[in-house]
Amino acid sequence: MENSSSLKSKLFSRVVGGGLWMLFLRVIEQVIQLVRLVILARILAPGDFGLLGIALLTVSTLSTFSKPGFQTALIQRKGDIKTYLDAVWTISVLRGVILFIIIYFLAPYLATFFNSQEITLVVRCIGFSIILQSFVNIGTVYFQKDLDFKKLFIYRASGTLADFIVAVTAALLLRNIWALVLGLLARELV
Repeated sequence: MENSSSLKSKLFSRVVGGGLWMLFLRVIEQVIQLVRLVILARILAPGDFGLLGIALLTVSTLSTFSKPGFQTALIQRKGDIKTYLDAVWTISVLRGVILFIIIYFLAPYLATFFNSQEITLVVRCIGFSIILQSFVNIGTVYFQKDLDFKKLFIYRASGTLADFIVAVTAALLLRNIWALVLGLLARELV
């Protein structure tokens, strides 16, 4: 009976600790994103944010409707998941490449629809972020599976910080939409 109580106590402390790490992550991400937005809003034109919004809407719509959910399944699966990691990673990469190809060829039509030729290159570059996402080490599912949210915090916060540094630096130098695009690509690359 005491062994079961000890296990429950350890699980409870891991869940509470993980919850605190995730809360800290959300707060840090929101603060960094707010500071980033305030700085970039002072430097960039409102149209730059609109163009980025169009590109992100396109990419996120295609990405959302094509998510297979394998990572969630790996997190929830009991027992060893090593035998599935290579297959899930391969499917992720194939999905990323196919989505990028679709976005690449869809971009000129979006430019015509929104009456903005500049959007073609922006959508294609943002679409490249899907390829970067697809090459993420699938082993990161262990962070959630093992309730190791400190590692997940470091993993996600480093991407958010890279986005902030690259976007603000590029905005100061370029003063156009490419600062936003480069920041997003930096987050995915990290």
